[in-house]
Amino acid sequence: MPVCLVPVDYIVKAVCFLTHIEAGEGKTYHLTDPNPFPAKELYQEIVHHLLEKKPSWVIPTSIISGLLSIPAFRRWVQVEKETMAYFLCETHHDTSNTVIDLQGSGIICPTFDQYAETIITYYKQSRTDPEKAILVR
Repeated sequence: MPVCLVPVDYIVKAVCFLTHIEAGEGKTYHLTDPNPFPAKELYQEIVHHLLEKKPSWVIPTSIISGLLSIPAFRRWVQVEKETMAYFLCETHHDTSNTVIDLQGSGIICPTFDQYAETIITYYKQSRTDPEKAILVR
């Protein structure tokens, strides 16, 4: 199942550009990755950058969902139970208006592998900062 993630700088640049072009009047834009990574590939990319190796096994979704229903487990791994619903919700976003109207602007949605290292670096630097932590209940 594809996971739609995009860096905020892409969103800001695209919004600024699209709100100032005449061709955008009356259109709807989906500012998401036109070629999202499947969840499994996203997981592999994250593990690669975080641990510098390929994952050797995967825990089945049903087990993770069950474990995340236990408050103590959620607090230990710092992940809310609703996280799984995001990864399991199949959606399709029509990015054709976005792709067409951004042509020639130099604004292109990067693929996850192009910015994964930046996200992982930020995570490593911030994971123990209580100011950046989300309170997991």
